[in-house]
Amino acid sequence: MFRPADGTHLRPTAFRVYPTGPHSATSSVCIIVYFRVPDCGKVACMDWIDPKYRNESRRRTGSKRSGRSATQPGSATTKTAKPKTLESHIRAVVAQPSAVWGEAYEHALMDLPWPASLSAELTFEWATVAESQARALVRAGIRPRKLAAVMASHWRQADGEHIEDSRATDGGSTSEPIDQCAFQWIDAAPHQAEAALGLAGLLWQIPTHAAIAENTWLGEWLETLVDSLGSLDVLGPQWREQPAVCPLVLQCEIPLLLAAATSPPRRVALREASRAMDNLAGALEVSVDDPAPWLMEGAIHLRAGLASVLRCRVLGDALGLRQWYGPQRKALARLLAEAARWSRASGTQLLGTLAKPPRSRPVWEHLTVLARASRSVRTAMAASGLVPPESGRVNPELLESKLGPAPCYSETAETACLRVDWTHKSGRVAVDFSGPHVAIEVLGPKGDPLLAGDWQSRIQRDGRLLQPDDPWREVCWFTDDDVAYLELECGLDEQARLQRQIMLLRQERLLFLSDALLGGDETDQWSLETHLPLAPGAAWQPEERSTEGRVRTRRGISLALPLFLPEWNRQLAQEGGWGGVCLDGDSLCLVQHRPLRNLYTPLILSLDNKHASRPYTWRRLTVARDLQIVPPDEAAAYRVQIGKQQWLFYRSLDPPARRTALGMHTIADFYAGRFDADERMPDTIIEVEPQAES
Repeated sequence: MFRPADGTHLRPTAFRVYPTGPHSATSSVCIIVYFRVPDCGKVACMDWIDPKYRNESRRRTGSKRSGRSATQPGSATTKTAKPKTLESHIRAVVAQPSAVWGEAYEHALMDLPWPASLSAELTFEWATVAESQARALVRAGIRPRKLAAVMASHWRQADGEHIEDSRATDGGSTSEPIDQCAFQWIDAAPHQAEAALGLAGLLWQIPTHAAIAENTWLGEWLETLVDSLGSLDVLGPQWREQPAVCPLVLQCEIPLLLAAATSPPRRVALREASRAMDNLAGALEVSVDDPAPWLMEGAIHLRAGLASVLRCRVLGDALGLRQWYGPQRKALARLLAEAARWSRASGTQLLGTLAKPPRSRPVWEHLTVLARASRSVRTAMAASGLVPPESGRVNPELLESKLGPAPCYSETAETACLRVDWTHKSGRVAVDFSGPHVAIEVLGPKGDPLLAGDWQSRIQRDGRLLQPDDPWREVCWFTDDDVAYLELECGLDEQARLQRQIMLLRQERLLFLSDALLGGDETDQWSLETHLPLAPGAAWQPEERSTEGRVRTRRGISLALPLFLPEWNRQLAQEGGWGGVCLDGDSLCLVQHRPLRNLYTPLILSLDNKHASRPYTWRRLTVARDLQIVPPDEAAAYRVQIGKQQWLFYRSLDPPARRTALGMHTIADFYAGRFDADERMPDTIIEVEPQAES
């Protein structure tokens, strides 16, 4: 029977047996015992200690016990030696001069068994994909030149002032004293990824800081950190709402690093290391069913989590821990597939910096070896430039049957990745709506970024600016072989709301984007400006006589069709010039000023070079209800043609009612279909039913 710290009696519910070597009469096995804990699922208690180290520890313990006892038999009192803990050992270590224990710490780090071409600093550099991460690591002591590309990609100067990425969270100002940052990171690390990265970076850079005589705070800080770890329960149910790198650093990497670098007694080191490796195994296995903690903030901390896993494995090897078993390897392979999903074709992170860190290939290669990744996982990684390509032809359908659908959505992480398939360089759309703005990145032809940044809207009613007063929430998510569809919504005031559609037609490689302003009054004068952020290197090229344009990149041309506008500029001018498409700074701006109750601004972006060279056109269709034509603020329908392909799009802007467009009768809230050459009516791609009224 197992008794946890709170005294609860638990009984085993399941056993698993794994061989640890070649099958023979003398081969050893590992037995995993599962206990059912209330509200915590299954907890795996694994035997991570290699037999030779256990036997060595027992011999040492036995030799000590064979000596004379401090308490003689028959004495009136009995003294029981208090078992040594990592906390007490750290206090004894930092009681020495920092230069002394810092040098011993450095020697221990130098003896770690790093694979060829890898180092701790390289893993931090490889995993840094955002300015906030780079700022925290530079403050922790990582050399700035290693992260210069990330900083140059995200830091911009305007009028002598520093402009920060709106999605960045505070990882500690570079002008703030390091001791102040270090203590703040301890408090923030359980729920803030940048703080956890700062702690990890600082612990790996302790020799550098300890060599500075003024850093007398290091000992107190290390004691405070170790004491705080004992009070954390970051692997409980609540940890799944935080970025995975937080519990990985606090409950896995830091205990392993201190056990390896501070040379505690062997029994203490193995006890702490085994507990940390149990925590790591649990974090990995949970990710198979729920990868949300790894995908927080648009998955920009996914690589940081993988880097922490890699460092934990190196530390575990140094401490003599067994290699991972099947469940951990399987979970790590699934995370590598997620990393491929959230990567550009160049190997860089979607929604992260465009700069590619040098020497990243050895890190990916070693992770695939640790996970014993299958050919399917390696093929997906090769399509994203993470590992060398596999020989032979790739069947996207077979790959999807092995790895699951290429598009994905996480309700907890509030992120989505829409992809054509696992292999195409183009047709990748990443969305993160966990912050005040919707962050989006779109890869166009040849994998070049078209859009990258915050998708924002400027809304005015009767000249008064309206700001969202609710966070973004998902209204609809759907994916199949034809389409990946995400619809979001946020409130503006008691009546008005803004709905946002992101739809990828996977077979045609077309992206449908729209803002719908709903809930207005007949007397309102609305103004809606949708700002789509152009990626660095992407340029807007408008047509002279018509309202569409092209987004040009280094290797591609993306056709942009503003469906809400008439096709010809002359027709728009005749209607009063109530809208348009223009360039506003680095954003593509869709403008609409009309005295209507509801406004709708759909735009189609092609993600294939072939579309720009083919004939194209679009028309706004008449929508009727009960044999009466409805106004444009009740419903809208469009017919689009590119080459020989045609599509129909319909959107209801009012409460549900049976309406007709192009002979099609529907009560749907949104409809998209493609025309077949042999059929007069469109084949349905997606049909979104109206929301149930609460």
